[in-house]
Amino acid sequence: MPTLTKRPYKIPKYQQLAAEIRQQIVEGVLPPGEQLPSFPRLRALHGITNSTVEKVYEVLERDGLIVRRPRRGTFVAQRDSQFHITSGEKTGKQQGTIGVSGLGFSFAGSSSYWGRMLQGIREASEPGESQIMLLPHDSFKGWEKADGVLLCDWVLPEIVENLPPGLPHVFLVSRIPEMAGVSADDYSGGRLATEHLLELGHRRIAYVHSNDPVLIPQRQAGYEDALKAVGIVPEKQWVRQLSRIHDFDYGADFVSIGRTSINLWLREGWRESGCSALLAHNDETAIGAIEAFHAVGLKVPDDVSVIGFDGVEIGAYSSPRLTTIEVPLRRIGQVATELLLRQMGSDFKNTSREFEHRVLPVQLKMRESTAPPPRF
Repeated sequence: MPTLTKRPYKIPKYQQLAAEIRQQIVEGVLPPGEQLPSFPRLRALHGITNSTVEKVYEVLERDGLIVRRPRRGTFVAQRDSQFHITSGEKTGKQQGTIGVSGLGFSFAGSSSYWGRMLQGIREASEPGESQIMLLPHDSFKGWEKADGVLLCDWVLPEIVENLPPGLPHVFLVSRIPEMAGVSADDYSGGRLATEHLLELGHRRIAYVHSNDPVLIPQRQAGYEDALKAVGIVPEKQWVRQLSRIHDFDYGADFVSIGRTSINLWLREGWRESGCSALLAHNDETAIGAIEAFHAVGLKVPDDVSVIGFDGVEIGAYSSPRLTTIEVPLRRIGQVATELLLRQMGSDFKNTSREFEHRVLPVQLKMRESTAPPPRF
């Protein structure tokens, strides 16, 4: 995860009040038919304006939690066959609105990584005709329209730490303590990639990675354990972090980042390391590395083998075609959506939610960018 400048994001007052009232309705503190406080009463209790009260009631009315009766007041909605009072989730054919939040879903990069995941989200949401809505990753603007949210690891920490009470949510890609989520088996991915190179005969294997504090320790542990299993002690000079471009803006082109990083390594110690193979952070980084090697006369895979990570489409069209660890991105989106819909369809409470986390297997996709080392 990139280093981000933290800013104080606050949940709007009307969202806080709407969440509190929603929770009271869900827990039965406010039973069906109960009259809610009038506008003047809410203003006096919370020190808010009429427009804020109106926003609170608009949110609850949209979710079907309350009904307004002219000249009589506002009341908690009755339960019926079309609505089950939880977080605003409809139990008829439509299962509510799924919010998707994370910088990865909106950045203008070339990778199909997030597109594949969105495809899985869409497929899992279609049977119930749920709507999908892209939410900002750095504020709660518009979040009141979502009945549940899918979050990726590029959501600002302030947002994750201050999710509205009772809002169903599932995390994508990374494992976050006390949060339901779906991720790939990154440890096995790092190990599978390294074992493949070892089986080809490589003994000095380099690894170039990002600064992600969640994924990289797992992948690097798999890389190191595979080496140690055959009696190889990994050397510090074999591992490098990607060079930063624009403070590692996630919208940056990873091909350019990979090319720049390997160009620097070639000038500062690559040949001295004696490495004959490279495990790259992702497929785009691997392709940038291949370009850098070719530029100085090193052929892939004749002189150096390169393996990527993720298994996105770009690797199938590179030259040579890229060997990679294939991550089930589409399936991650599907499973995460299924978990979220389950939360949205139950009595989800912030104090008793399940922190279920699914880890999905990865697999090795062998192509032409890896081969036995020279003179093996």
